[in-house]
Amino acid sequence: MSLSAAYCYAHPRQEGVELIPAVELTGYDFERQHRVHLLCYYPNLDCVPLREHCEIMKQRRNACGLQTVHELEAMYPQFTEELVWETAAESGVIYKSGIMQVLGELGLSDGSIYGETYHKLFGWNPRGIVLHSPEYLPVREVLATAKASGGAVVFAHPTVYKSMPLVRELAAEGTIDGIEVDHPSNSPEDRGVRAALPGIRPCAHGRDGFPWPEPQGAPSHRHLYRSGRDGHPPAGDRPQTGRRQWHTIKPEKAFPL
Repeated sequence: MSLSAAYCYAHPRQEGVELIPAVELTGYDFERQHRVHLLCYYPNLDCVPLREHCEIMKQRRNACGLQTVHELEAMYPQFTEELVWETAAESGVIYKSGIMQVLGELGLSDGSIYGETYHKLFGWNPRGIVLHSPEYLPVREVLATAKASGGAVVFAHPTVYKSMPLVRELAAEGTIDGIEVDHPSNSPEDRGVRAALPGIRPCAHGRDGFPWPEPQGAPSHRHLYRSGRDGHPPAGDRPQTGRRQWHTIKPEKAFPL
């Protein structure tokens, strides 16, 4: 299950910052052939569909991760599966960032998580030499799972996977509650989607459950206007608050920043 959301529920404030519980789920848009990331705020962590989804993806991610790890073991004798599992001690899931952390500690990378070495190993174009991707569930199935948890669903960094057509489609249907606008990967045109979709407005972090106020005038399509730092701290780090200023705080895979 989501360690980040569980941590936030258990520790609602960190260094003076109010933390927002969330899970990030990945689905696949088969029509457009790309991945989709969905952020679900304030989910019920006892939700059966959500727990089942996380378990399915845990198994699939680990199968691909181990395939990558064994190929890297053949390339670098000092790199071992045991070291990688140390980075996954809490989550039980092998992530590319954890693999990169081990490579960095062994002096086998350029020193960064998402730098030149990462793109050589895991890039999309050209394809990374040890890249193995899990099979993702259809995006609408994942969206239904997020909704079943009772949380508010935000479409994350749409530019990264060229998802703006899908964003407009889901917004028109009223099936998403928000859109990540101020993300480093978003273009000025993508940020302008706020003006193109009805009901999108800046949000303020409230104290009564959800991090935005009820919109005045009750528009037919309400959408959160939110921001994200998209930071990926090394495995095992304590929760940190980012120095970069945004409207809201984005929880990430390990901890909210």
